[in-house]
Amino acid sequence: MSETEAKDIAVAEKVEPEALTQHIDHVSDGSDSAPTRLATWSLAGTLVGTSFGFYAALLGSFPSWNMLGTVIPQTLGPDSTYLWAFPTLIFCQSASAIIFGRVSDFVGRRWIFIGGNLLSFIGFISCGRADDASAITGLSALIGIGTGIQFTGPFLAIPELVPVRYRFAIVGLSMSLFAPLLAMTPAIVQALVLNTDDGWRWCYSINAIFSIVATILLLVCYRPPTSGQVKETSPPEHRLDKKEWVRTIVFASATALATYGLLWGDTVFAWRSAGVITLITASGLILLVYAGIQGANPQSGHGRLFLNIRAMVQITIASGSSLILYFMPSTVELVLQIIIGGFILATILTIKPKVVKWHLAASVTLAMVFLSAQASINSERKTELLAFSSLVGIGQGYAMVISHVSAPMTADKRDMGLVAGIIVAFRNLNYSVLNAILFAIFTPRFTSKLEPLVTDAAIEAGLPPSSLPILFETIEGVILSGDVTALLSVPGIGIQVMMAVQEAVVVAGTEAFRFILLLANLYAIPLAILALVAHNMDGYLTADIWAVPNPIRRGGGLGAVLKDILRGG
Repeated sequence: MSETEAKDIAVAEKVEPEALTQHIDHVSDGSDSAPTRLATWSLAGTLVGTSFGFYAALLGSFPSWNMLGTVIPQTLGPDSTYLWAFPTLIFCQSASAIIFGRVSDFVGRRWIFIGGNLLSFIGFISCGRADDASAITGLSALIGIGTGIQFTGPFLAIPELVPVRYRFAIVGLSMSLFAPLLAMTPAIVQALVLNTDDGWRWCYSINAIFSIVATILLLVCYRPPTSGQVKETSPPEHRLDKKEWVRTIVFASATALATYGLLWGDTVFAWRSAGVITLITASGLILLVYAGIQGANPQSGHGRLFLNIRAMVQITIASGSSLILYFMPSTVELVLQIIIGGFILATILTIKPKVVKWHLAASVTLAMVFLSAQASINSERKTELLAFSSLVGIGQGYAMVISHVSAPMTADKRDMGLVAGIIVAFRNLNYSVLNAILFAIFTPRFTSKLEPLVTDAAIEAGLPPSSLPILFETIEGVILSGDVTALLSVPGIGIQVMMAVQEAVVVAGTEAFRFILLLANLYAIPLAILALVAHNMDGYLTADIWAVPNPIRRGGGLGAVLKDILRGG
């Protein structure tokens, strides 16, 4: 990058031109050249290892897979302690992603990723053997810490080891590697729970296997710059001092606590409880004050990032586009499967990336348009609903690959770990906000529509009126557990009544959620606008490698090789 270009971009981003020239030298006109030999077994092992870890984190955080609120309480017995498990997992995940992502910017990433996958292995294998609510809730914290690191693997460990222009294809490949597993998740869960003695424990065992395989592969193959090498090549002001620790911990804690408080509402505590209100208000104020202080201090890494408009736009799109499927609970399993198609399509079409901005804008707009279109579909137009949901899934998957790569790419390379951690934490925060707001609207609308529809359908199908109170109690349990066979316990119910009741519940849910889909425009349209007005990113697509990996020692005997593996370079 020339000095004139650095000054021009620095004016737009409000950062020092000298720092930009020194640390964002990957922005160029694309005429530079560098070695681009990608097909090494070390890189391949790292890619597979990060993919194993990513899928362990993805499955471990997905409610239908971890079953913290459904099958586990049914199997081990009801206990209010279970209500803490999922919020605790997400809280620890958010804090872990920011803290360890930022620390890796200073001390190197190798042992953080190895340690994160090992922690997840311990958490998953222990949780899968636990027999009481307290142990499962406590181990969820350990799983959260580990998965917070695992989630960032494809967007942090892999990209800096390859030329910038190949990052989209490589990251897309890492995200797509175990796509069939994600596609078959519902069938796998049902088969394990119904047909094996261990039932739900198998889901945790699978995650544990993924995590330990990732640990071994990263230990052997992942060889980024060591801590010493990072310190040698960093400027004197880039160091993990007391101020940086305070900044990182305050930011991570405030973000994670805000998420925790929002997830408490109407589950652990009532929304009006003093604990929920105090936690959300205090953490929100801390985040606002923190952002203001850091924004006035561009010399700090946090301030430098917050003033980088390009990077912050990409972070917003990355954390927001990951949650579009949240608005489609009735087809979430289908969308989850179709998202894989978006991963694969992005991998293929970005092998030689051009006009990256329009790749992102098109994919976000595709998801937004067909998400909005679903508000016009009733429960009888199932074919159109499935078609629209499929297009939403493809758009979301494609946007996730592009935005999760472009966000770190447009930031200062000293802040790459911080960016990856923020994406994970902000996605969790967005999820908690949506969960709090939308279901506060959805629940009363659903209840008001459910009673008359189910009453009419059940009576017409032959259910005695005296059984209606028991029927509604049972329906409430079925909605929470997903176990439709519980309806058979209602006096006087038969197959025809069951079918009529199920159809009435679906109609009530569809009618109530149509309003939520209209509100989804308030979420999706700003994302599409951001993608459309985002800066052109093609200037970043150079052949530069941000972190040249260390070679693997060959020869010298087994002892020398093992010593080299442990040292990492």
